[in-house]
Amino acid sequence: YPILVRDVGILTGGHPLLGAYLVTSIALVVGLVLVYRLTEFEFDRDLARRTVVLLCVFPTSLFFFAPYSESLFLVFTVGALFAARRSSWVLATAMAAGATATRNIGAVVALAVVFESSSQAWIVRSHVSALVRGLARTFLVGCGSLLGLVGYLVWWWHRAGSPRIPFGAEDGWQRHFRWPWVTLWNGIHEGLRWVVIYSGGYQRVDLLLVAVAFAAGVWVMLQTPAVYRVYTAASLVAPLCLVFPARPFMSMPRFVLVVVPVFWALARFSRRFHAWDAVVATSAAGLGLLSLLFVNWYWVY
Repeated sequence: YPILVRDVGILTGGHPLLGAYLVTSIALVVGLVLVYRLTEFEFDRDLARRTVVLLCVFPTSLFFFAPYSESLFLVFTVGALFAARRSSWVLATAMAAGATATRNIGAVVALAVVFESSSQAWIVRSHVSALVRGLARTFLVGCGSLLGLVGYLVWWWHRAGSPRIPFGAEDGWQRHFRWPWVTLWNGIHEGLRWVVIYSGGYQRVDLLLVAVAFAAGVWVMLQTPAVYRVYTAASLVAPLCLVFPARPFMSMPRFVLVVVPVFWALARFSRRFHAWDAVVATSAAGLGLLSLLFVNWYWVY
C-alpha cells in the first residue's frame, strides 16, 4: 500500500496524500464490485445489495475513505476468495499474494485459499492421480500466496538493508502476545468497567462492535461453506493474539471491515427479521459519530 501510494503520488505531481486518496477510492469501488459479485455467487442478488450497503455504512467504514490500507486489502481478500471458489487458481494465488504484501494478516487470506484448494483436491480423492495433482497445486498456491510478503520484505532489504523494518515499525503500538481468550476476557472487563467514565467510551465502542462481529461469526460458522468459516474464524482470532494491554480490542472494529462473511450475517438478519431500516439507521448513526470523532483527532482506532 505505501509503495503504491508513493508511486501514484509521483504521478500526481508529488502529492502523496492525494495519491493515497486516489488509491483508496479506486480500490474501494473495485472492492465493492467484488463483494457484490461474490455475494451474488454464493447467495442471491438481494443479499448482495444488502451486504454492499451495510459494508458502506458500518460504523468503522470511514477507514474505507481515509488513507488506510483497508480498501486495497478488501480488493485482494475478496478477489482471492472469489477466484478460489471458482477454481481460478492463478488469479487466486496472485490476489492472495497481494493480500500478504498489503498487510501481515494477509496470511489469513493465504490460509483460506490453501484450505479451499486442499478441500477441492480432497473431493476427488477416489482418483489417486487427481488427488496428487490437487495436492501439488495446493502446495504451489501456498508458496505463491506468500510471495507477496516475501517480495515486500526483500524490497525493504534492498531499500534499507534490513527486512525487519516493517516489523520494527509496529513496536510503537506496544502490542504484546496474549492468548485470545485472555484478550476476550480483558476486553469485556474493560468495556464494562468504565461505564460512566468518559475515557471508557473507547472501550465500550470497541466491545459493542466486537460483540456484533462475534455474534455474526456464529452464523458464519453454521451457515456458510468451510472456506468462509476458516477465514472468518482466523480473521477474528488472530488480532486477539497481539494486543495493546490498556485497550484490548483496539483496532478490532476496523479489522472486521474486510471480513465480508460477517456482513452476510448482518444482511441475512436484516432480511429475515424485517429490520433493514433499523439496522441501516443504527449503523449509519454510528458511522456519523465515529467520523466526527475521527476528523477531530480523537483516538477512535
